[in-house]
Amino acid sequence: MVVAYDAHDGYHDDSDGGDSWHSEEMKTPPASEDELSEVESDDVFPVFNESATFGELRLEVGMKFNTKQEFREAIREYCIQEGRRIWYKKNDKERCRALCKTKECDWVVYASKDTEGVCWQIKTFNDDNTCAREYKNRLANRRWLACKLVKKLRKFSNLKHSEALAYFKRKCDLDLNKSSVTRALGDARHIVYGDAAAQYNMVRDYDECKRGFKVGCRPLIGLDGAFLKTCFGGQILSAIGQDANNQIYVIAYAIVSVENKENWKWFLDLLLEDLGDYQPGWSFIFDMQKHFGKSFQICITDFVYGICGKTLTSNERTMNLENYCGNVQGQQHKKGGLRE
Repeated sequence: MVVAYDAHDGYHDDSDGGDSWHSEEMKTPPASEDELSEVESDDVFPVFNESATFGELRLEVGMKFNTKQEFREAIREYCIQEGRRIWYKKNDKERCRALCKTKECDWVVYASKDTEGVCWQIKTFNDDNTCAREYKNRLANRRWLACKLVKKLRKFSNLKHSEALAYFKRKCDLDLNKSSVTRALGDARHIVYGDAAAQYNMVRDYDECKRGFKVGCRPLIGLDGAFLKTCFGGQILSAIGQDANNQIYVIAYAIVSVENKENWKWFLDLLLEDLGDYQPGWSFIFDMQKHFGKSFQICITDFVYGICGKTLTSNERTMNLENYCGNVQGQQHKKGGLRE
């Protein structure tokens, strides 16, 4: 249904004049006061971004925060960034006021709940500070330091104590004592490596991987090992497949102390036991490590060698390709698995 507005109707005195009263095109009625106030609120007042990079954090009057705790954490981050020493003159459920510790300084920030009582909003903010920069800021407590070090440890697992001190000096311009950094680094390691330890409790949850491989994957299994760069160390032995979309499919993996003949044999025995009797059409891909090849020959007797020529020619250890191929053929004749 098309609704036509009369240009002479008193409700629509905002007509553009002229012959507009002849037009019968549908016009959008003006937005309600609630909608207008919501738009104006979003346009006027910024919302605090907790993911802001350290050194680029900015505060301003009207900025909104989800909770008072978020406001306090933003003040902590900002004051550490700017080298401020503050104290809270007022801190209750309805309002929060922070002042500079120096009485002669006029720096102040005040926030309370907004008019709707939904979030917290900065009502007063005077950023004029006449104090010298604080290099030993108590706001940079143990919990704050640990949160910063967690990100570093996930990227650099072998982060040293001296490197952590240098990082806070370079990034945050802080002079920290060794004991506080030591405690914070210990807490950060517990968070990072505790997450890694919790993953070991989920090993049984991956039991469905073997069933998915037998049902919907290609008869191709890649076998390889790699070092683990965590506090637990060791090496991971993995069996990888390929699904119908040519994507990598994890079949099984195991954590061992070292990659050797005995551990590979143990892993292959369990893999074949879970998958059942391997079919003649299955293909296995692996590198030329001696201890792995021997384990493979013991576990799987009815197989055919497939040698990648590019790998052989690029491998400095294989100096004589003809002798190497002859060696493999001799082993296969003994096993009865070489196909002409």
